[in-house]
Amino acid sequence: MTTRHRFLSLLLTVVLLMAVSSSAWTCPATRVQADGSPPEPLPFECGGVTPPVCCIYGYVYYDGAPVAGASVHLASPHGSLDTTTTSGPLSSFPYYTADLSSAPLSVSAGETITITASYGGMISRRTWMARDNGQHVDLGLVTGYSSPGLALAGDLSSTDVGGVISTDTTWNLAGSPYIVVSNVLVQSGVRLTIEPGVQVRFNAGRSLQIDGELIARGTSGSLITFTSNVGTSPGDWGYILFTDSSVDAAYDVGGNYLSGSIIQYAVIEYAGGASVSENAALRVSASAPCIDHNTIRYNLADGVHIWNNAAPHVTYNTIVDNGVTGVVNALGIHISGTV
Repeated sequence: MTTRHRFLSLLLTVVLLMAVSSSAWTCPATRVQADGSPPEPLPFECGGVTPPVCCIYGYVYYDGAPVAGASVHLASPHGSLDTTTTSGPLSSFPYYTADLSSAPLSVSAGETITITASYGGMISRRTWMARDNGQHVDLGLVTGYSSPGLALAGDLSSTDVGGVISTDTTWNLAGSPYIVVSNVLVQSGVRLTIEPGVQVRFNAGRSLQIDGELIARGTSGSLITFTSNVGTSPGDWGYILFTDSSVDAAYDVGGNYLSGSIIQYAVIEYAGGASVSENAALRVSASAPCIDHNTIRYNLADGVHIWNNAAPHVTYNTIVDNGVTGVVNALGIHISGTV
């Protein structure tokens, strides 16, 4: 492909890109996503006339959408509380909420709570380190993982990942969530496949670099999520990077995806915390992955940065609320150098 053709391909396929909003972090407005993408995060602040010091909100997902009527059990070192997901004024989707700082939970910032959701015989459990003010903690229910009752509920095991991936590897739903405890490098000639519904949670500052091939194809009803494992703040983790040795996407004569690196029907959020040039949640250098039907949001730096003759196929993405006040050149999508 010539430089001109690569440029035209990129120019014609970048759609639905949105500008930076510097005010999104106080209390994001509720918005129903008509295209099937996830609901907006619930507020990061505790409401009320006399707001609690520490509170929590969250969705319980099943089959790609928040469900009503899920039982949610919260436990702290001081006590426990039971609630359910239901409709409310903060979202058009059902959610749970609780005051963490008052009895019976009586949680202070830095203490650990355990959140267990149960719905239709399925369960999911997360541990969370509480912080002051609001926090948004979602849980995902997996088909086929069941328990006779909440009292007997066990942990959904997570899978720690890090280092060099040197053989073809699949991150499947049974191993989800995958916790990136150290930087992950997919070697040249190696394929990493991420299945629909998988959560990839990054510890602080961690990143995923693709020198080989990434196949991350969710569905409209079962999204892949690349998110933080430490909180819900922009810049919690680093980035996803496609380098010049990564496998470019290939298409048929109608422009339909055939093979090669792809991120499709995924959410990328709370990234952009690395100290690198060309910083972004999704970084594309001298390569041409397919970036299709994703939501890229709430990142500290650019949503996508494209440079060094890169020509990704960027289609039908929602790229919104990236960058905060004081960050220079924080854009939805940033193209620099020659393409």
